[in-house]
Formats: sequence, structure tokens, C-alpha cells
Amino acid sequence: MSASLSGVFSLQQFTDLGLLGAGMRLYTYAPATTTQKTAYTDAAGTIPHTYTSDGIGGQYIALNSRGELPAPLFLTSGGYDITLKTSAGVTVWTRRAIGGDDAGLAAAAALSSDLANTSSSAKGAGQVGFNYALNYAASTVGWAVKANPINVKWFVAAGNDTQQWQAAINWAITNNRAIYAPGGTYSITSTLTISFSGTSRGLTIMGDSGNDILGARGTILDFSALSGANGVNVTGASAQAFLTVIGITSLGSPNVNHGWYINSASYCNFDRCTFRAFSKVGYAAVHCNMTSGFVGLNHFRDCSFQSNYRGVWVLGDNSNVYSWTTCAFLDHAAAAIHFGDAATLQTNRSISVIDCDFEGNQRDFYSAACIYGLSWFGGYIENNNALHTAPRIEFANDGTNASSGGIKLYPNLIQKQLAAAGQSLIALNSVDGFDIGPFTATDGNQTDRWSVIGINCQNGRWTLPNCPPGQTPPYPISMSRSGAGGAKIFKRSGSSDDRVDITTLRIMGSAESYPGASTTTTNSAIYSRNGDTVSMSLDLTLTTLNGASTGVATVGGLPFINVGTDVYVRFSSAAGVVGTPPYFGIVAANTNFIAIYDNTGAQVDLPTAFSNGDRIKANLTYMAAP
Repeated sequence: MSASLSGVFSLQQFTDLGLLGAGMRLYTYAPATTTQKTAYTDAAGTIPHTYTSDGIGGQYIALNSRGELPAPLFLTSGGYDITLKTSAGVTVWTRRAIGGDDAGLAAAAALSSDLANTSSSAKGAGQVGFNYALNYAASTVGWAVKANPINVKWFVAAGNDTQQWQAAINWAITNNRAIYAPGGTYSITSTLTISFSGTSRGLTIMGDSGNDILGARGTILDFSALSGANGVNVTGASAQAFLTVIGITSLGSPNVNHGWYINSASYCNFDRCTFRAFSKVGYAAVHCNMTSGFVGLNHFRDCSFQSNYRGVWVLGDNSNVYSWTTCAFLDHAAAAIHFGDAATLQTNRSISVIDCDFEGNQRDFYSAACIYGLSWFGGYIENNNALHTAPRIEFANDGTNASSGGIKLYPNLIQKQLAAAGQSLIALNSVDGFDIGPFTATDGNQTDRWSVIGINCQNGRWTLPNCPPGQTPPYPISMSRSGAGGAKIFKRSGSSDDRVDITTLRIMGSAESYPGASTTTTNSAIYSRNGDTVSMSLDLTLTTLNGASTGVATVGGLPFINVGTDVYVRFSSAAGVVGTPPYFGIVAANTNFIAIYDNTGAQVDLPTAFSNGDRIKANLTYMAAP
């Protein structure tokens, strides 16, 4: 227990006549009663005053001959009524006394009540101050607040929304803290800069958006007031940024350049973000511009892109490892995902598109770059807009870059009505090494439009699209390989064993280049392929022998290179050929032609043994590259 000095009792008392109040009596009562309440001589409240009985039930402290208390008067909490009486017991006065500590306790109680208040904005949390620039002691509220992500609204003193955000970004990077931005719309009127250097790398920005394709709720960065500038510039330190953005909606306009401009910064991750209305021609919602060293490792998960000119545009050589997982892309005027640019040297490696959905885009994926390794699995692709005539997935090659390779395309469904002859769902130009899986295609059965067009492609494997029950078969596939030979047309779905007409075979001399100077009539020529095994039959007539055709007689223009050992071919007929029948041929390893021999093992000389109208027939099987 503790006690405090009385604030109302004088040290010396006098009578009305001015005489010393010797022998006067001081009574101490509980408030509003005549029940004695003990007073004490010490601040600890352990030594009570000496009380004397007045003979009629009361107890008092006797004043000495100088009219003074024999010791200091300390009162405990709760207050007292103090009464002074004469030595004869006549009351002089009565006063209410409250100890000095009681006033402090009352104030503390009131403050405690105010701090606990949850109904008034002027009380409770409204009474607690915080300054993010101060260092608070451990276990205090300030310390606990600073140990968590900073709130962008703490920086309101910095000025408007733009200044507030920039101040939060700068402080968070310097002090190694994440940023939390509560739901609401923030008007950004000048470019935000996120710059990493030295050891000051890494930033996490968290908002309240949740992949809202409409971009109307959550934490919204509204860049629409910008003109001719980017929304956010991100600059990496030695190409490493370690930036993570979660739950942020970015809104643009036809006047904004790029929404997020990622300049030579790798390890940038966007999660549950929305990018909308960055529709300025030639720009993108997110532009990864990589200009130095190995950069990349940028990933998008559960993000939505809508009504942009481009969704994500990757520009820069040796920018590798990008992924899009469960993202949605709607209504892009150029392309949802875009790699490279015309006449620009660029190679990118390890790209993944997993379970993403595309609808209403001019193109869903477009690459002018050389890509080594694209894995596309799952997802839904739809575009019933007749104005969009480009392929859904396109690998273009203007000759600047090497051929792409390692392309694996396994979408679930492609739904697109091709409006004109020659259009295709997938277009591959100069791709060496690809695998197109058994996706489902709807809305097309015209034989002059294609599920896949491959030009100058080789080392590919594909399965013709599936067709939903009760619908017409999907578009066929047209493939051509590099070097000799024209397009091969695959018209039936459901099996890679389909018989394919061949128009590329020529009877020619070994001393000339394909297709040779002589002309050949194809009476019939077909092949089928099951895995790596190619089975062929041919029936050819040498129509016109040209004097420029010299050397050993061969059949050139086989559709695939033999990747196995030498293959022997028996000609079932060689009408008109001069020599010793029966004739046979050899398809040597790593070649795509048949060298013709007679039964003595001698090679047949074309000008000597063949003449106009000679006809040969054969069947063969050999191994092709996967």
C-alpha cells in the first residue's frame, strides 16, 4: 500500500481568537460517513497515526500544544472526510480530502478508458502517435508496428498519392521492409521509381486486390492521368531486383506508355495482380527490357491482363526463364505475350505457360525471337472475333535469329473460326525440334485452313487435333521441312499413322542437287509414321531425262532423314531400266535419298540405265528423328 500527503490540512491550527489550537482533535472518516478511516505517518502507509477515543464512539488524533499534528498526515486512496473539533468536541470544520496520488489515479483511469475506446476516432487508436523514422524500444507498440510491413498511408505527410508512394518505396528499400497498401484508389500522376543498387535489393509490395479482371476493387494504382510516361520504372542492380508485387491492380489509358517498365531487372514476381487498359500502340502493360548480362527469372501467377496493347513484352537478348501460371489474358490488340521484335537479335530460354486462359486477343503468343524451350501445358484458347486473323500461337522468323527449338505445345482447347483460306491456329516458322500434343479444336473443318502450319520446320512430332463428339473434324495440319521437299498435308485426326501423300520424290543423279534437272511423274507415293518409324510406298516414272542429270541413279526427296543404320530397299518393279535385275536400293544413315543398285551390287548410272518413261516401284521402312 502507498499513501500521499493530505492536500487540505494545515500544519498548525488556531482558535477563532487566534490562540494556538492546543488539544484540538482531528477526526479522519471514510467519505460521507462518520466511520473512522485510518491515516498514516509514512508514505508507505504502514505506520498509522495514534488515535484517542473521545468516549462517545469516535477516535481522533490529538494536536499538540502548538496546534500541530504530532506527525505528517498521509492518506490512502479513496479520499477522506476530515473534521477538526475543539478539545470539548465542538466541530470547527469538515473538509473532503483526496490524496495527491488519487488525482493521478483518476487521470490514469480516464486515459486508460480513452485508450480502450473503440467507438470514437478521437480516442483509442486515435490517441497513439507513431513516427516510422524513430527507433522504438523492444516490445513497445512502435517497435511492433515497425517490425511488420509498413503501411503506405504512414507517409501521407509526404504529400499527394504519388509522393506518398515514392516515399514509402524509398524508405522500404533502405530499411528492408515490405509495403502494405490498403484497398482504395491511388492517383499516380508521375512515374514511380523502384531502383535497386548494391546491397539495397529486394522489395515486396502487398495490396488488397485479388486477380479482379475488371480492375474495380482492391488496391488500385491509377496511372490514367499520366501522358507519355511509364507508370513504374524498375531498375535492377547487376540485373537482380528481387521484387515481389502481390494483389495490386494497375490501370492505364491510351496516353500511358508502359505500365510496369522492368529495365534489366531479374527475379521480379507478380502474384494476383491485374493490369488493365494500357492500350497505347507499341507499348505493354509489363515491358521487360533487358539490356545487360543474364537477366530474367520473372514470373506471373494468378494475374489478369485485359484491354492492353500487349500484356507482357520481353525484349532483350539472353533474357531467360519466364513463366505464366493460371493467368488470364483478354482483348489485347497486338499480343497477350510477346517476345522480341522485327530485325532484332534475341534469344530466350526456358519459357513456361501453364493453365492460362486466352480470349479475344489478336495473338495469344507471338515470338520474333529465337526461343529454346517453350513448355505450354493446359489452358483454354478462344477467339471468335473475325477481325482477328492472326494465329493464336505464332513463331515468326525474319532471318535475323536462328531457328527456335524445344517447343512443346499441349493446350487443352483451341476454339477459333478461321475466316479465310491460308489462316492457321498455330504457325511455326523455322522451328527445329517441336512437339504438338493432342489438343481439342472446334469450329473448323475447311481443308484450306490449318490447325498448324509449319514452314521450314524439322525434327518435329505432332498429333492431329481431337474433335468433340458430333462436331465436324478440325482443321488439318500442313508441315514443310528445311531443305528439299514441299509441304506435307495431314488431313485426318486421331492417329499419327495416317497415310500422307508425298509430292517431293524425284528420280535424279547423284551429281546434281535436289530436285535435279529431270522431271518425274508421281503415279502414287504415300507414307505413314508411327512414332519414329516411317513406312513408305512409291511408284515413280522418269518423264524427261535431262542431260544435266548425271551420276548414280537415286530417288531424292524422302520426307525424313534416316537416323538409323543403312536401310536396304527392294524394288518390286523397274520397268525399262537397263541392267541386271532385280534392283535394290540403300538409304544410308543420315541421308534422305535412295541410291539404286543392280543384283551384282553395282550402282546404276542414271544416264546409261534410265530413259524417258522408265518406271520404278518400291516399299521401305526407316527411322526418323523424334
